[in-house]
Amino acid sequence: MFDKLKQWLAGESPQTLRVERQAVPATRGRRPPTTRRSKPAPDPGEHDSLAASVPIPGVVEQFCPNCGQPMLAAWGSSCGNCRPAMSAPKTLYLSASVAQGLAPAPGLSLGWLVVLQSPDEKRRGALIELTAPISVLSRGVRRVAADEEWFDINDEFMSGRHAIVHRPRGNERSDSFTIRDRDEPAPSANGTFVNSHKLGQGEIVQLSEGDIIRLGATELIFKSLWLPPGKPGRA
Repeated sequence: MFDKLKQWLAGESPQTLRVERQAVPATRGRRPPTTRRSKPAPDPGEHDSLAASVPIPGVVEQFCPNCGQPMLAAWGSSCGNCRPAMSAPKTLYLSASVAQGLAPAPGLSLGWLVVLQSPDEKRRGALIELTAPISVLSRGVRRVAADEEWFDINDEFMSGRHAIVHRPRGNERSDSFTIRDRDEPAPSANGTFVNSHKLGQGEIVQLSEGDIIRLGATELIFKSLWLPPGKPGRA
């Protein structure tokens, strides 16, 4: 009775309402179908040109000084193909014509350590000349032998007599500077690293131009130069 009255007041006939009520369940909760627009196919050359225009951060390219092939600067002083087969770790040298009058008859190897960063403010940017047969990198100076030169670095993460650098024994270009961690009374507390490689006990590593050495919180870079033998009679 009340349903018929509501239909009459709304101006709708019971037949019309019945039809609409029957149609509602079939469409309830559904969205009307829509026509999807297809995206245009990307241009193959567009991606290549965009990628070429976006620089890759942190990537610096250079040429290997030995073979001339392109390499990443982070690889060190030579590419991965040349480094294992290099007969001489040093990569910087002067030609005989340039070195005339500079080098003695048997030739000469020069080496330096440049302090890149360190808690010791006095040492930052300093140049350590490796002129003695043995150069000792240490926190504090305890004893000095006749053939040793000590370099005190105020770094609380370093040990006394932390690392030892030896000059080349010969005068040939194939002879190189070497570095090792201390062996007495025990290895250094935080170790000696060369290019992120931690030196093992008793391990001796030949240094190459551009090697990064880390002792405690101090970081150094090795630089070297080999002077070929000069002509007899010239100093």
